[in-house]
Amino acid sequence: MGPQFVKLAIKNYIEKMTRKDSHMDTINIHIKKFGFHLCFASGGATPRCVHSVGLLENFGFELVFPGGIFFLKDQVQFLFKKVIEYLKMNNGEPPFNFFNKSLGEFTFKKAHDSWTTYLLKSAVTYHKRSDFTVLQIVPGEEHFTKDTPDLSLPFNTTREPICKCLKDEWSYYFPKNSSVVTNFD
Repeated sequence: MGPQFVKLAIKNYIEKMTRKDSHMDTINIHIKKFGFHLCFASGGATPRCVHSVGLLENFGFELVFPGGIFFLKDQVQFLFKKVIEYLKMNNGEPPFNFFNKSLGEFTFKKAHDSWTTYLLKSAVTYHKRSDFTVLQIVPGEEHFTKDTPDLSLPFNTTREPICKCLKDEWSYYFPKNSSVVTNFD
């Protein structure tokens, strides 16, 4: 390893830390302005995952919506907005069932602690801890898709193979960013 390699490694590290700082700056700005920030993790292996950052201080938990590929990004943002409006009107008490005319029905489940570090990385970084309560937003039967893991149970890639990529190297013969859409039951 020569000096050029060391310079490149230092440059890459600084760029990575700058991006991380910039991301955290954006999160802080959104929390100050809106009371929360939404992190979208997608592009690559599923499950797509959306989670809140900043609700913990006001409500005692963060929200997560893993999978749910049926819904577009704008619809997921709208869903979070409506759920947070509900929480504000109801002293932070989450509903057992939540219904929105345009999006359908949803339920809430307390996520097992083992999922937090895999799916809520920005919230873990922001709070500087991973031992906080997380509620999973689960689509109703009409909009439920196989890419929605059950976070109420401990993290387990045997039970939730769609989440294997969160822990293990990609070992399949097809590209990591592949998607399959079917209407088979």
